[in-house]
Amino acid sequence: MGWLMTIPKALIALVIVLPIGLLGAWLRRVVTRAYRRDLTGWMALASGVLLGLAVATAYWPPVNHQKITTAIIFVVLSSLAGFMSLGALTLGRNAPALIMGALYCVLALPLIAATIYLVFVLAWADAHLDLYGPLLTR
Repeated sequence: MGWLMTIPKALIALVIVLPIGLLGAWLRRVVTRAYRRDLTGWMALASGVLLGLAVATAYWPPVNHQKITTAIIFVVLSSLAGFMSLGALTLGRNAPALIMGALYCVLALPLIAATIYLVFVLAWADAHLDLYGPLLTR
């Protein structure tokens, strides 16, 4: 019966990330009107670059608490850019709002899970750095 609790948690997570997607859709609309350019791809590229920075920061020797904390911040910023890009891709289009909203929710759930997993792994590594520190710095 514990798996039933994942449904309310997923709904709460979607309620949290939906305004971020709406911000991405609004930002897409403003930039498209002002500059006649679509910035959906640029937001996705920024998300990927931030995720690459997070990986490089976390695993570049020597590993310490400050680097892992910086990597967690990069992961959170990467996921924010990802949600904004996803919102611009789905919610910012001229299509039926119910269909695009459902598509956003379906596509946002794996991104939420990946973000939580990465933050958990980095936080676990930070908590156990004193135990595994000599092995990671070789």
